[in-house]
Amino acid sequence: MRALVIVGFVLVVHWLLSWTMDQIDNNGEKSQSFMLTTIIVLLLLALAALMAIPFVPGVEIAITLVILKGPVIAPFVYLATLFGLILAFLVGRLTPYPVLQRFFADFGMARAASLLDRLAPLDTAARLAILQDHLPQFMRPLAKNWRYLFLALVLQIPGNSVIGGGGGISLMAGISRLFGVKGTIFTFILAVAPIPLFIYFFGTDFLAKMGAI
Repeated sequence: MRALVIVGFVLVVHWLLSWTMDQIDNNGEKSQSFMLTTIIVLLLLALAALMAIPFVPGVEIAITLVILKGPVIAPFVYLATLFGLILAFLVGRLTPYPVLQRFFADFGMARAASLLDRLAPLDTAARLAILQDHLPQFMRPLAKNWRYLFLALVLQIPGNSVIGGGGGISLMAGISRLFGVKGTIFTFILAVAPIPLFIYFFGTDFLAKMGAI
């Protein structure tokens, strides 16, 4: 299923981009600019929405798009990723617990609903203690004393889709109420930037050297 999601979305995006380029070649300058802007905005919104959904392999999709279309698309992928993570965080941060509990219960996510039952009556210190209890021993001081650095590192862990991917991690960061909005957005801006920046300036060969492709 995971592979089908990646392949399906990438094929659709690849087709849209190719179709757009053909249309641009056959239309006037104003039409070209409008069509290109429209397609880019729609693709950004679609990719951002995917990034915000827990367990959806958004990073793999983003990397595949960059491989297909080259470094020129890297800034747009960066923005889509950033918007997706922020959206997931804000949903978790601003949605009342009862609403989230009903949502998780309706979709059969009993463990998530149970976690919210535990978190709802707790203060910040108690919520942080629960987070630490679920972490390896060496990561607990980092979560306690360098909370935003911890969040940035978790987003960079290879294979983090097992624990929800970027969208799931961001959603849970919001639900925990342990992270402020401004600090989290700034963390996302920095945490997401390295790979798109390297790809933009050095090309996709950078990914090959890292073993990403």
